[in-house]
Amino acid sequence: MVDNGVTKTYTLQLTLKGPCFAGSGRSVSKKEYSYDQKRSVVTFYDSNKLMECIVQNGLVDAFEDYMLGSQRTLFEFFQDNGGPEQFAPALQYEVRCGDAILGEGRQPANILLHSRNANGDVYIPGSSIKGMLRTAITAACVLKKTPNAQQPSIHDMPFLKNAKNCMQQLDEELFHTLDAEPQKRNNAVNSIFRGISVADSAPIANENMVLCRKMDRFPQGGVKELNQVRECLRPGLTVKVPVTIDHSLAGFITPDFIKNAITQFDVWYMENVYSKYPGITLPTLSQHLFLGGGSGYFSKTVTGPWLQEKALPYITALLTLSFREKNARDESYYGISPHMLKCTAVNAAPMLYGLCEVNIS
Repeated sequence: MVDNGVTKTYTLQLTLKGPCFAGSGRSVSKKEYSYDQKRSVVTFYDSNKLMECIVQNGLVDAFEDYMLGSQRTLFEFFQDNGGPEQFAPALQYEVRCGDAILGEGRQPANILLHSRNANGDVYIPGSSIKGMLRTAITAACVLKKTPNAQQPSIHDMPFLKNAKNCMQQLDEELFHTLDAEPQKRNNAVNSIFRGISVADSAPIANENMVLCRKMDRFPQGGVKELNQVRECLRPGLTVKVPVTIDHSLAGFITPDFIKNAITQFDVWYMENVYSKYPGITLPTLSQHLFLGGGSGYFSKTVTGPWLQEKALPYITALLTLSFREKNARDESYYGISPHMLKCTAVNAAPMLYGLCEVNIS
């Protein structure tokens, strides 16, 4: 810990227990990357430089045929046109993929790409880490004491607007206590989270990346593979980021409070979510949160901890409204809604997206 007299900077250590995906919003199609099945490696290329190589080698017509053809890969195009060496100037990086690329249909899937900085380096955005901590802190607050804020209800219409308003009221009650803008309490300048700053991680080497197929696990067992692959940080990776706290603004949010909040979130998650999937073998949760995307509804929301026994019918109704009849049976049939546990596999080992052990010192 570094104390400069005004703020204190702590070290937040994240140890990934599952692959972490912080999406960039970009993706590459199955015809834009080279999949070497023998090496279990995917190679990504700069599209502009790749086109330059194609033009220089007189392969424009061959490449057009490839792009318009069906069930062919960039790897096969390279093999049929002199090998990958002549396209080396366009190569960006390689990522291990295991058996993630070929799904049940044995066809390559599109790949969602991880966030990268302006230099093309992988990193974890500080905003993603702060959002993860905020979820745990909010959950701990509502578990400790029932807020005065109005709870969202399936009887209040319009349904979605009511849910948004209730969450805003909860946020204001718990965190908007600074009175920096007394006439507009919902203004972010009133939030004690102004006193917490989380830096982006340092650049992370491409060797620490792995490709993971999206999967859904049923409560009664069995896994459904989906035709989507994510570029993720590998399990086992440890990342440290500085967290700076201005205690004159942050109020009750201290490192000790954050640690306790994480523990409370773990206990709630194990009792109310994890327990619905008997037979699954995953790490025992003790000081864990979920970082990044694709980790599921309960890892990103506080509806469950806040509404308690009212949560199941409310969430079922909410998701049924959003996805029509898809979730209508969740409440009575599965006892949890949404009922699919978001997961994946790395080297055939089942894992939860974004699960990470969190320590602050």
